[in-house]
Amino acid sequence: MLQTGRRRVCSIMNKRSVYILFMLLVLFAPRPGLCQASREMLYYGYIKKVFSLIKDGYYKPVEEKQLVQGAFRGMRKVLPDVSIPAGESLADLEAAYFSLCKTYPQSAGKLAESALSSMVDSLQDPYSVLLTPEKKRILEADTGAGIGVELGYKKGAVYIISPIVDSPACKSGLKSGDRILKINSTDVRSMNLYETSMLISGKNGDKVSITVDRQGKSLTFTPVFAPLNIEPIKYALLSDNIGYIRINLFNGKIFDKFNSALQKMKEKKVRGLILDLRDNPGGNFEEALRIAARFVPSGTLIWVQKKGKEPEAKVSGSNETFPAPVVVLINEGSASASEVLAASLADNGKAVLVGRKSFGKGIVQTVFQLTGGATLNLTTEKYLTPNKNDIHMVGLTPQIIVENSPSSDPTRDPFVITAWKYLKGWK
Repeated sequence: MLQTGRRRVCSIMNKRSVYILFMLLVLFAPRPGLCQASREMLYYGYIKKVFSLIKDGYYKPVEEKQLVQGAFRGMRKVLPDVSIPAGESLADLEAAYFSLCKTYPQSAGKLAESALSSMVDSLQDPYSVLLTPEKKRILEADTGAGIGVELGYKKGAVYIISPIVDSPACKSGLKSGDRILKINSTDVRSMNLYETSMLISGKNGDKVSITVDRQGKSLTFTPVFAPLNIEPIKYALLSDNIGYIRINLFNGKIFDKFNSALQKMKEKKVRGLILDLRDNPGGNFEEALRIAARFVPSGTLIWVQKKGKEPEAKVSGSNETFPAPVVVLINEGSASASEVLAASLADNGKAVLVGRKSFGKGIVQTVFQLTGGATLNLTTEKYLTPNKNDIHMVGLTPQIIVENSPSSDPTRDPFVITAWKYLKGWK
């Protein structure tokens, strides 16, 4: 009886469902232009969303006029032979976009995408970019191999911030400060940071030709894509009981390894510690602060500033310090999170900086996920050193400069030797 009753209920529900479905089909049957109009509204929704994110979240004030005119420039790239009106307000952009979509419905998607990209480009910020799903796939392709190089943008060109130590890029001869001219046969001098990055892709065993300018000389290197099994922490005990710890990158997973290395230095009661951040392109910002707190017992580690707001202090309350003097090694390949750590220790009087001026990346990006798989990488914050110095595009200047070329052997490296001599003579 229960089974029969269940069948009867299902039968009644099925009839009702068929009727409801029929009515929905009648009410919402496709009409000429309906689907196209929905797509246009969806595309324009993306434009408004990105516009709002930039206006509210970008770390510097941005005028509406700047973003709107940037969007118009992008639309003109799609329809170069069409007269596209100019304007300064979001309402002007909306009117122009829907007018063009009405005349050129097949171009609605391309108009929106180009408007969005050019809107972000109008910021003239190499670290802010709109990544379509296709571009994301290229940049984030998980082939299990890479060459291990970090790129940055300075003075209107793409530079190698640093090849990660022991990576294929490093072994091929690429160096910090190399300005990229070509990737394979493609001239990249007019390309932005992300366009250049997308050209450096391949599978295990593939070669990529990278032509750079190094102090006026054009040089070509061919690193081979390989699995990147990079050891992020290296440490050793040098002569005269001076400790040495190298951090190759902040990948969000090194804190425990660093603590272990630091603990060994304390157990050995080293008379000084060399903390090597050369060619460290950065990475996890919070991890750098956690490490800084191991040396700074209290006070400001770094200042973080958002648009229109007073700088906010990131403070240490660790009550920890290191029982011996510290030297931090930096060079032109030290950037972002490594500069945060170096500045935290130096401005708090917990370390002396030795080496060369760092790269100078003092801004922080936030990734906003957009519907459909696209992302907006937007610069939302800048950081200031504990002494409130802005080092973006400037870098940190060490107290002791080292001019000689580095060496892979710490015992023969002029940077390490300079730091070792300083610590040995410290009183």
